[in-house]
Amino acid sequence: MATSQGPSDGDRPPLPAHRPLPGRRSRRRPARPGHRTPGRCPVNVPNHVTLIGSLLRDPEFYEAPGAFARTKFTLLQRPRLADPGQPRDPQAKQLTVRCVVWRDLAYKTAQTLRANDRVIVVGHLTQRVHQPPGESAARMLVELTVEAIGTLL
Repeated sequence: MATSQGPSDGDRPPLPAHRPLPGRRSRRRPARPGHRTPGRCPVNVPNHVTLIGSLLRDPEFYEAPGAFARTKFTLLQRPRLADPGQPRDPQAKQLTVRCVVWRDLAYKTAQTLRANDRVIVVGHLTQRVHQPPGESAARMLVELTVEAIGTLL
């Protein structure tokens, strides 16, 4: 019994994984460099952090000519109380995080937030080198670059 065979799969090169099948549109658009697409983490930001805490001091607003607006503040995060009626455990660790907010969100943050306000902060951790004037040794600083911030009621 003779069977006719069409082109075998081995004769045709496979389609690349990033291209849609012929006649079909791709559901996902390719990401442009530096552009965020929903559901994807940007290449240069591999870590997202969400913190809830209170501001230690009033936010400090900076605006230099020709530069972006910037607001800095320190967030204090304390462990939750096991029982609201009991005093806080003195052995419990507190976390203080330096936060920096840029551009339009910096204006809004400086205008609306004050010391001791409870906030929720979403952002990513960045590391930079800081050399204080008069010191020979440089320090590594880790700060939270804020992408979103809101007050808690």
